[in-house]
Amino acid sequence: MNYLVIGASSEAGQSALAALREHNPNAYIIATTSRENEIPGADRTIFQVDLAGDEAVEKITAAVSEDIDVMFYTPAFGPVGFPISESGGSDIGKALDFSFHPLVRLTETLNVKTTVAYSSFYWLPHISIAYGAMGAAKYAVEKLALDHPDRYRVIRSGTFVSKSTRGISLMIQRAVKSTEDGNLLDLVRRWKESGMKFQEYFFHYAHSVEREEFAPRFQDRPHRLTTRDDLRRQALAILQGDPQDAGDGPIRNVIGDWTWTDREMPPLPAADRAAIVAHV
Repeated sequence: MNYLVIGASSEAGQSALAALREHNPNAYIIATTSRENEIPGADRTIFQVDLAGDEAVEKITAAVSEDIDVMFYTPAFGPVGFPISESGGSDIGKALDFSFHPLVRLTETLNVKTTVAYSSFYWLPHISIAYGAMGAAKYAVEKLALDHPDRYRVIRSGTFVSKSTRGISLMIQRAVKSTEDGNLLDLVRRWKESGMKFQEYFFHYAHSVEREEFAPRFQDRPHRLTTRDDLRRQALAILQGDPQDAGDGPIRNVIGDWTWTDREMPPLPAADRAAIVAHV
């Protein structure tokens, strides 16, 4: 069987590679990277794939002649560092052009049987205040999976440490210096009271929000940070055809040891929903 991992050097990409090798030791894996380095664990690497450029999809499809059974699409990029509710059409367009439209084009052009995308708990306050236009991209991915569960799946993960989340925390730190947003101002107040460095406090805050929101569902298991291995377990469950998915929906949620599935869109705050649905 043939597999394609877009953005294979990321945390999600590495977790997908590990799941594929565990699921099928004889898998033929094609990986893409924006760099010039071979991806360990892949059988073939397509180099210098810049999804911000118009030619990225054409470059991938020209290099892939195999029938692709499963594609993991990990890239996520778009204007961030401000509340989702403040996202405009231009910003959302940039996020969709990188994080959503190539996923659909690759799936259709390569006739991929199953495409797995990645999302987050973007409606919770620790992400909603900072995710900007990326909230629209995640909404679009999830809606696609719910509309076409036979072809698209989503791994929705809790906050984990990565280059992306570190970058978002830095952009929030810059944004709070001039913000008038009440939620961001409240975050600033609590950060200063904590005595922590901002990046350290951001992850502390994110995990406290996750605990408050979902701990009542899992009283037998304490909250812990989400890791690359947690992402691997969710990818493996999809590859193995977890029966739970068929009953409950195409979105697999994971926060540490907490896992469950969804077949409905999340309860977005009204302001976030208005900004997103106007452009998605």
